[in-house]
Amino acid sequence: MDDYTLNKELSEQEIKEQRIILKSKPRKLAVILTSKCNLRCVMCPMTHFRKAHKTDNTIPFEAIKQIYNFLPYLEWIDWQGGEVFVIDYFKELFLKAAAYPRITQDIITNGLLIDEEWAEIIVQNNVLLTYSIDSIRKETYEQIRRGARFEELIKSIEIINKYKERYNSKIRLLLNAVVMKCNYQELYLFPEFCRKYGFAHLRFDYLRHEVATDEDLFTNPEMSIIAEIKDACAEIGLKCRDFGIYFTHSLHSFLSPHRGSVKPQDDSVPFIPPCKSPWRKLTIEDSGGVRVDCKCPRIVGNIIETPLEEIWNSEAMQEYRSAILTGQMQNLCSTICLNNAVESNFFEGI
Repeated sequence: MDDYTLNKELSEQEIKEQRIILKSKPRKLAVILTSKCNLRCVMCPMTHFRKAHKTDNTIPFEAIKQIYNFLPYLEWIDWQGGEVFVIDYFKELFLKAAAYPRITQDIITNGLLIDEEWAEIIVQNNVLLTYSIDSIRKETYEQIRRGARFEELIKSIEIINKYKERYNSKIRLLLNAVVMKCNYQELYLFPEFCRKYGFAHLRFDYLRHEVATDEDLFTNPEMSIIAEIKDACAEIGLKCRDFGIYFTHSLHSFLSPHRGSVKPQDDSVPFIPPCKSPWRKLTIEDSGGVRVDCKCPRIVGNIIETPLEEIWNSEAMQEYRSAILTGQMQNLCSTICLNNAVESNFFEGI
């Protein structure tokens, strides 16, 4: 039995036994390589960070190479930025992970820097390519993604699809859109676009309220707009089903009548850990900081200062595991996660 299978079986056993200190290794990594980007998107926290601090963060190559020791055990890596394709060492990281074909590499990108060489490499590997596209109308798209040209986006998608067809590739294309004031009335256009360009998965995300307050729909919502978005999501879900496109969103807590509250745990029902991330996953930020998941409010270490191996069973990680096992998650988990857990199967499989 190989290292990956042994580790997966050990991981599931340790979850079942409610272990706090683990012998198993992480099975998933999310890596935010950099805050550098070729665009200045209105809703992106990286854009506002660069503007406020007049600088960019990028994980030093020597620090991020620590993940090589974890590759034999991984099933999934999310590569994020900024924009990952601006980083000169990204190709080496990608190819190192590609040497383990079972690892799904999820690249989150605006897509504008994908050239012929990259497209040919990507489609020949186990990749979920996530395009961040917040509007499929040229004017709105370029208003949101400052510095982008809609024609270059379409060219990038067409290059990927050309090599996908050439190699009979099983690459999966996902489209991710952030819902905000300037685009919420255009959401209904996405299913047709996805069908035309071969996107198998469509996802809508909420806008972080502290990033672009002028575009925020959800902090102090107009209920008529919330109702319109809720109806649109229902209609889009039906259309995507007809097209064979998987549709999901992270808006449950905002669209729910229970908005803003977490339902209390029924003491008569045995507590079941709803989130398995602290047993399976780590997220590394462009500063080197480590969280369990990108939504988690607490940093559990920094790979520039502490080896990733030590962070995995650090006191902070043990605290996360204990909190979930005892149901005392409010001070450690994101309110968005807790609210979404009430309204959907949000945590399952994380």
